[in-house]
Order: sequence, then C-alpha cells, then structure tokens
Amino acid sequence: MGKLNIYKIEDKKIEEFTSNAADKLKFKSIKNVTDSKGREFGMSLYMLHPQDEKEISWNWLLKEFETNGISVNSSPKALIEIKVENTLYVATFGTAYFFADKFCDRKFPFEFAKRSDYKDIKTTALISPSRQRNKIINTYIKCNELEYDSGESFSKIKANIKTKEDEERFNGTIEIGNSIRFSMKENSLENIVRIINYIEETMNKEIIHNIPLFNKIQDERIEMLDNLLIEYLSNEEFEIEISEMDIIGVNEIFYSNDYIYTLKYGREEENIEDLNCKTIISFINNKGIEKNQILDIEVILYQDGNFIGKKNIKELVDFISDEEEVVLSNGIWYEYNEDYLKYLNDSLNEIPVVYDKKFDYSKQQYEEFIQSNKETIGESILKKKYYKEFVFNTLMEENYDFKNYDRSIDNGVERMDLYRDRTMYAVKIGNTSSKLCYVVDQSISSLKMYKAKLLDEFPEIDTVAIWIVLERKNKLKEKNGKVDINELNMLMLKNKIDSWKKTVRLMGYKPIIYINYYNDN
Repeated sequence: MGKLNIYKIEDKKIEEFTSNAADKLKFKSIKNVTDSKGREFGMSLYMLHPQDEKEISWNWLLKEFETNGISVNSSPKALIEIKVENTLYVATFGTAYFFADKFCDRKFPFEFAKRSDYKDIKTTALISPSRQRNKIINTYIKCNELEYDSGESFSKIKANIKTKEDEERFNGTIEIGNSIRFSMKENSLENIVRIINYIEETMNKEIIHNIPLFNKIQDERIEMLDNLLIEYLSNEEFEIEISEMDIIGVNEIFYSNDYIYTLKYGREEENIEDLNCKTIISFINNKGIEKNQILDIEVILYQDGNFIGKKNIKELVDFISDEEEVVLSNGIWYEYNEDYLKYLNDSLNEIPVVYDKKFDYSKQQYEEFIQSNKETIGESILKKKYYKEFVFNTLMEENYDFKNYDRSIDNGVERMDLYRDRTMYAVKIGNTSSKLCYVVDQSISSLKMYKAKLLDEFPEIDTVAIWIVLERKNKLKEKNGKVDINELNMLMLKNKIDSWKKTVRLMGYKPIIYINYYNDN
C-alpha cells in the first residue's frame, strides 16, 4: 500500500510554512475528517505539476550514437496540510519533502523514536563530527537494540517496531529522520488521521531508549554563529566541508551522485558538476558577492533534467566551532546534548594519560637551541627550518633517549615524530583544536602505513601515542591520579581523539596520550 511521510511543523514556523505553501504550490481542495474522539482534522491539498520539459544530463551519449535526445517532464509533487487543534502536520508526496523539511520540528521524530519498541532494526544513519567518517550509514541483521558509539548522534532510524497483532493502520516498518514514514495498510484520509493518533499516543509514553542527539540552539545565538560561519566561508585558508550526504525527511540524499547543480545569487547563476568549497569560493569571488550576502547563495539540484529541490549554502555546510562548542548540520545550529557529552567523556577517560614535568618545553629552550646553532646556519633560515616541534623532538632525542623521526618521509607519509620503548609518537604544540587535530590525523596515517607494512625499516611497536604540548599557563586538573583530558575545552579535538582511540585498538595496539606544556615566557 501507500507510503505516508509525516512531518510536524515547528510551532513558530506554522504561519511561514502556510504562506510559502500558498505562494509556491497550487491549492487544490480541502476536506475535514473527524476521528473517533470527535477531533476535527482540516486537510488541505497542495500540488505542483510543472509542464515544462528538460533534457536529461546524458543526452550527449545519445548524440554520439546519432540518436535523438530525450526530454522529461518535471516530477509532480503534492502535500497535505493537516491541522488539528494548535498543531500542524504535513504529509508529503513525490519530492515535496524538500519543501517541507526546512519548516519541520526536528526534535519531534526522535522523541517518537525514544518511545518506540523495536523488534528488528534495519538501518541507522549517524553523524560523527570531527571524524574522518563524519556521516555513517549502518545496516543490520536481526538487531533489536540501537547501537552507537561515543561521539555519534543519530540522524535516521529504519526499523520494524512491535505492534499489536490486530494492527490495521500500518505494517511494522517505519523510518525516522526529520519526518516519520509509515507503510499504510489502507490508502485513505481517515487512515492518515488514525496514524497521527498513533503517533500522539506514542509521544505520551515513557522513554524506552536514550538516544544521543544534538540540541537545537535558540534564536538569540544564531546571528552571531552565522557571522562566524561567514568569516570562515570568506577566508580561503580555512577548511569548510560540504556535505556529501544529508537526511531530507527520511531520504538519504547523496550530493556526489548524478546531480547537476546551479549556484544562484540574485540574477547571477553558474552551473557546476562538483559541489565543493573551491567551486563555491570561486563563485563568490567571480560574482563579487559581499560577505554579508554569502549565506543568501542558493544551490539548485537537478537530476536528469528534473528540478529536485534547492538549498542555501548554510544548509549544505558541515561546520564545527570549537570556541562556541556548536555544530552546523543541514542548516541548523546545534549544541551537544547530555547523553552525547557523557558518553564521549566516559570514552576519553578510558585512555591512559601521562604527564611528566621534565618534558615541559619553553620558549627559552627554543631560543637557546637557535642561538647554539646560528653560527653554522643563519638565524632567519634556522627559525624557518627548525620550527618548535622539530626543536622539541630534537631535545627529546638528545636528553631522554627518544629516537627522532621528524621529517622522515616514507611513501609520502611522515613515519612518526618520536620512538621509544616500542611506542610511536606523533607530537604537536598548540592551544586550539584547529592546530592540535593534525596530530591525530598524522598518527592514524602513520599507523595505517605501518600496519600495511608500507614503511621501510620501521621499528616494532605495540603502543601508539599522541603527544600534545599545550600552549597554556594553567595546567589541566587531575582526576583519579591522572590528567583529566576532559578538562580541555576543545570538543573538535576530543571527538578526534575518541575516534583515534578506537582506530588504534581495532588495529591491535594500545593508545596513550602524553600531555605537556609550552611556556611562552
């Protein structure tokens, strides 16, 4: 039978949604349906069926074979506004989910998910900020528990839920994302009402599952965060990730598939095939778009000539602000909820952390090293060549029996910084996540090359260490006799370290963190 994709519109966006639906879609008809409790549901149908035809993107292939090209009609779409008391639900059909998604209450589906009893979980999609695999889709066989790891937040669940044997409204398979999708047993407006009643009954039950999610940030901070994002987008030195995949409603949208894109600002347009930070920055520069207008750029998606939907730049950017401890996903600013933070902190507490005062480093030590070597090499050349990490590694080798591998490149990968006692070390000095995250990436890259036996004459290891030398005056507090890594106000780095810990363990090695301090006086 038919699929029913149900959104709940965010209360403060009801008026905006209704106005947009009337403006961009064509109103067709209205019907009222009364449920068994006497509640009246006002149902308004809106529909759009463009008549224009567009050529498909692979017509070039047909022309090569001297065959006529193909044109297709744009896909029809429809939605039903469902008003009951002070709540507005929306059922979408075709690609109308692109229209409804931006107005939806994103907490609502997962409040439903927390209260649902699963008997067979099929698929989950998770977001893992600051990781190499930052968006993950998992499939399962015979699984009835929601599985997740520290540092992960759910964005979709597809599962069979437990229902009564005489359930007549829908079968047990549901999908939960920004909307909830059911497989109806009967295609009728009355059955839609009965399914909404089921949703509301479920929402009144006790929570069964704790699900790590992001909490939506309140309006008063959004303008400030948007300005922060603009600064990053307008600076080519910063790395901004463009989403490869999003959940729109309950649909996985892979932007790297066979979409064609149009970048649009006002009357300025540019067709592109690859959606990435470089092409967006090029569009901004070529069209002379001002800083305060960047977030108004639209990205229009086409597939085989069909208009699929459009998003603004903000909705396509994956971005984490360490200083504000927030994440931007699908155009929404979030902060981490308590389940997420607790699980992450508990995971980090499992990693041994070592602090030895004798390894602390200072500007004085660095300058003394430069002065002692400047007679053989000019001081300006020496400071450029001998950066702070290199001098630190050299001092560790000279004074504490480490072997220095800094700048030792093998197959395009830096082997490691230091080695001692069957332990490989990656070293980084800094005071922000953006600087320190590199040490995690370096450690993982070297370890993968070592595990694959692609590094020549590499000493045997059983332990993998990241050595963080913090540029700060106040030392981290201790907890249970060891440095508390959770004292770091660097969520991006902590997410990276958590992922690194799991990678190291999966490869059969012991992870360890060394913490020391750099005195700049």
